[in-house]
Amino acid sequence: MDNLEKGDNNLLSSLAKGGTLVIFGMVISKILTYFYNIVLARSLGPGDYGLITLGLSVIGLITSLAILGLPQGIIIYIASYKSKEDNKSINSVISSSLAISLILAIVLTVISFIFAEKIAVNIFHNSDLILVLKIFSFLIPLEVLVTHLESFVKGFRRIKYFVLVRQIIENSIKFGLTALALFLGFKVAGVVGVIIITSFISCILLLFFLYKKIFKFSIVKPDKIKMLLTFSLPLLLGQILITFTGWMDTLFLGYLKTTTDVGIYNIALSTSNLISVIPHAFFVLFLPMIIELYTKSQNITNLYHTVAKWIFFINLPILAILLIFPKQIITILFGSAYESGFLVLAILSISFFIFNYSLTSREVLLMLKKTKLIFLNTIVVFALNLILNLILIPKYGIYGAAIATGISYIIHAILIQIEFFKFTKISPIQLNYIKSIIATLLPIPFIYLFLKLTDMQSQILEGIICLVIFSVVYISILFLLKSFDEGEKELFKKLKSRLFKK
Repeated sequence: MDNLEKGDNNLLSSLAKGGTLVIFGMVISKILTYFYNIVLARSLGPGDYGLITLGLSVIGLITSLAILGLPQGIIIYIASYKSKEDNKSINSVISSSLAISLILAIVLTVISFIFAEKIAVNIFHNSDLILVLKIFSFLIPLEVLVTHLESFVKGFRRIKYFVLVRQIIENSIKFGLTALALFLGFKVAGVVGVIIITSFISCILLLFFLYKKIFKFSIVKPDKIKMLLTFSLPLLLGQILITFTGWMDTLFLGYLKTTTDVGIYNIALSTSNLISVIPHAFFVLFLPMIIELYTKSQNITNLYHTVAKWIFFINLPILAILLIFPKQIITILFGSAYESGFLVLAILSISFFIFNYSLTSREVLLMLKKTKLIFLNTIVVFALNLILNLILIPKYGIYGAAIATGISYIIHAILIQIEFFKFTKISPIQLNYIKSIIATLLPIPFIYLFLKLTDMQSQILEGIICLVIFSVVYISILFLLKSFDEGEKELFKKLKSRLFKK
């Protein structure tokens, strides 16, 4: 890749300043979330764990309707108005979006509470789900508010508050309170209650940081409603379909199979989602940055290639580990009751790797306001996933769900990349990715040699040592192959200085 241009380099410097906290904050968050799932899965068993997951999937689908597809529009318009120092328009965006979504959220909360029994019994044939859905219905307005507050913070590019509250504080409190609830014997009801409490705490903290530290907004006439809805309504049905697609395998497993299948499947799903950590860490910074470049008519190619390259370089070794040791990862962390999910983990990991790489291109399409095209993609993928789930789940259970989801995500990624290239003429693939592939393959013999020559009693310790060997060899090979240009090396130095400054 060519050396970074001046405009790109300035934004990459910004990435170094904000990226350190964002990336490490999200990594810490993912670790906390993963340990949370381990504690939950081991304490409750596949059946009750599946019950909670199924409840979250139903409420998540309803929440997506209340959000109205507004968050992306909020980020884009706040970032745009901020560059013009138009605070009045920012006020209108904030007040209008909150007014629309919160009114709808309250209505949907009441409906969800009233119809919880019918949903649980008539659709999922599980009376234990009634209480879970009734309690989770109060999560709808809280999650709508939190989602909007996140969008405000991202639009102002004050990502540290989003990471601090949503990723670190919320997950830390949820982990601690859940462990306490389980220790005291509250089981499912206790876990569900903790989720409500932590969402409420996030609302309060984000409101505090937004008003005190970022922008002292006031309620004004919502004259931006039409603008927001014009941008967001094409995304609304698309967002609902995306949410439903994400939860579809869980919902169909709950409808066609059992909550035990739901629990096993979602352990594999949460593990394969480790591949999404780095992309999402970059994206909270990437979209506002690329909007700034685009608004100033500057070149976005180098910034795009840098973000896409890092995502590929970081995620490829994670994929390799998940494919080499799927059974060991699941049984060591979650127990033998979940062992049958190892093949699901392998299938989902491949598809999520491909899909998460394509999301950099999707962010650019959003920046270009190709919302209708994104919506059409979503319809195609939703229909494909729906058909595959209906065909494969009755016959193959959790494996059918994984295959359906995997194929759908890969097709979605291909569509995104084709459209990205059509509108930007920027190649989504770089030749230096071969270096990452080489660096990923070479450590594998060292790991197998280590496993063959040693007979350690602790599988966890053995796994940690293998991970260290893999990481050291992989990073060393990348540097030996000269995989980074001067702009990236300079960025590494800035990140290093921020991490180890005295």
